[in-house]
Amino acid sequence: MNSDVLREAIKDYNNGDYTKALTSLIVCDISDDDYIFYYYIGLCYIKLKDYGQGIDNLELFLDRDDNLLRIFQTRMLISYSYIAIEMYDKSHRTLTGLLESGFESAKLYSLLGFTYFKQNLLHKSIKNYRKALSI
Repeated sequence: MNSDVLREAIKDYNNGDYTKALTSLIVCDISDDDYIFYYYIGLCYIKLKDYGQGIDNLELFLDRDDNLLRIFQTRMLISYSYIAIEMYDKSHRTLTGLLESGFESAKLYSLLGFTYFKQNLLHKSIKNYRKALSI
């Protein structure tokens, strides 16, 4: 039953109907095995620019997931959300945590460069943008 709801919600999400997808997902009875729902709920909230709820749901997802690539992607989404609500220090901590865990990507360095730029740390910003370009 929940897999049908998830499938429909993903279709609604992909079609840009984030409110419909979100409504379908939040009225479901989510079990511990259905933790992927939190990921899509978080995505919907982010698309609807409710970044706080998006972050909260993505964190619930992270508490249950153990796939390293999904963890990296989700942490990047959380960092992006912190940037959107101008919480650059939290974005910075999230991104440096990823680096310390061994993750690297051009997007990560670009986001980190942007957080430094917004904190008026231009030397560090340029350094990270250059690293992104080299990748």
